[in-house]
Amino acid sequence: MKKNRYYLFTAETHEEVRLDFTGRTIDLFIKYWNQGYSSELIGKKLRLKQVEIALIVMDLEYDGKISPRPGGIFGTVNKEVS
Repeated sequence: MKKNRYYLFTAETHEEVRLDFTGRTIDLFIKYWNQGYSSELIGKKLRLKQVEIALIVMDLEYDGKISPRPGGIFGTVNKEVS
C-alpha cells in the first residue's frame, strides 16, 4: 500500500461488514427501495447494517438498477404497509 493514502475497509471493524449478498436479498432490497421503505425498515427486514445499506445503494445506483427517490436513502415509508 502506498504511504499517505487512506484505504477503505481495512480496519478491523470492517471485517464485520458484509460485502456479498444473495440475489434474493438484492431483489427484495430493490423492491423495498422502489416502495419507499426507509433504510431503517429495509435493514430490519433484511437484517442489514446501515453501512451495508449505504454500500448496496451506491452499488445499485452506480449500476443503474435503482434511481434516486423521494427521501433519498432515508425513504418515506417508516413502517410496513399491509
